[in-house]
Amino acid sequence: MKKKLLLILCAVLLFCTMPVFAAADHAHIYDETDLISSQNENICESICRTIEDEHGYCVVFCLVPDTAGLVNVGQYCADVYANRVSAKNAVVCAYDLLNDTYGYYLAGTAQKKFTAQTMDTLFQLYTSSLVPTNGVTAFVSELKRLLDTDFAAPAVESEPQENNFYFVIDRADVLTTAQETALNAELSALSDEKNADFVVLTVSSLEGKSSLDFADDYFDYNGYGRGEDRSGMLLLFKTGADGDRDIALSTSGALYDCVTDKDSDDLLDSIIPWLMTEEYEEAFSLFVRFAEEEADEIGKIKTLPWTYVPICLLIGFAVSFIILKIQTASHKSVRKERDAQYYVRRDALVLTASRDRFLYRNVKKIPKQTQSSSSSGTSGRVSSSGARHGGTSKKF
Repeated sequence: MKKKLLLILCAVLLFCTMPVFAAADHAHIYDETDLISSQNENICESICRTIEDEHGYCVVFCLVPDTAGLVNVGQYCADVYANRVSAKNAVVCAYDLLNDTYGYYLAGTAQKKFTAQTMDTLFQLYTSSLVPTNGVTAFVSELKRLLDTDFAAPAVESEPQENNFYFVIDRADVLTTAQETALNAELSALSDEKNADFVVLTVSSLEGKSSLDFADDYFDYNGYGRGEDRSGMLLLFKTGADGDRDIALSTSGALYDCVTDKDSDDLLDSIIPWLMTEEYEEAFSLFVRFAEEEADEIGKIKTLPWTYVPICLLIGFAVSFIILKIQTASHKSVRKERDAQYYVRRDALVLTASRDRFLYRNVKKIPKQTQSSSSSGTSGRVSSSGARHGGTSKKF
């Protein structure tokens, strides 16, 4: 009887504590500055949970004294998403009080729904408030209102955002809306079919980074890549004057193994002439065809099949046997003898004197080969997020 009562009591305690653990593990407001009151934090938590229940977006707002030495607030938000958020669709925001800057990270379909202009508008509501508590409340409340009204009648009217495509990010505005739509649909279908993300990104500035670093970071911090190895490929084009334009290809996951440096260089060389004449649609169509061909090679080894090994050995053995038989056939006049003395003709060779004489020396010096990246392989690199990428870049 006592054992049954004890088991019942433990079950009741476990049931009562489950909501507490769930709430602590799935918090939406992270206030590391202790500036938000508990009452207002609970209000914001309630609004965020409603957004998640009704619209499927996990909204997280972080108020931090500083971003702990990270490159920017956006990277801080990406780390928060990776370590604290398990939802596929999420809007992670952070405000850095020390540097008076803000950033965000969009995951899943949030990248299509929330434009940069929308996020700027939301943060304007936060910064315009006199106290952080009111700012966070205004931020999440307006975000919920936008979702409830399907982004109708935004709080601040302004010019349309230049682009909110998922597989085509035309920041440099080199494509028409129709071209973006067609290219995005093509890349989206290809990505779904091959289970790898294929992305085209155009920019007018690399923000102080190299083209490869910019491409790698954009791929990593914007949630691209499918599967455990985050397979995908991103083509970056930076506009500019002659000699100041950049193009780069970043590969990840299974595409890292498929695309060699020579493959990447050949693609970029074929695209550059089209970019120089500003025929962007044709240039990016080459990338689509290249992506489709390389995706078909995923899982295949670019070498001869293993069945060729025994075949090559048999052919080599047969050729060697035939050559050996031909050479030995000319020595039929030599009969086998038991003793070696019968092979020497008596008095045929008489030595009267012997001495050693040094004639000359011939020395050849061959420099030691240093290890370099082979054109038939991939010279990988590690991005700032710790992910491994392949691909090359060119300036033109």
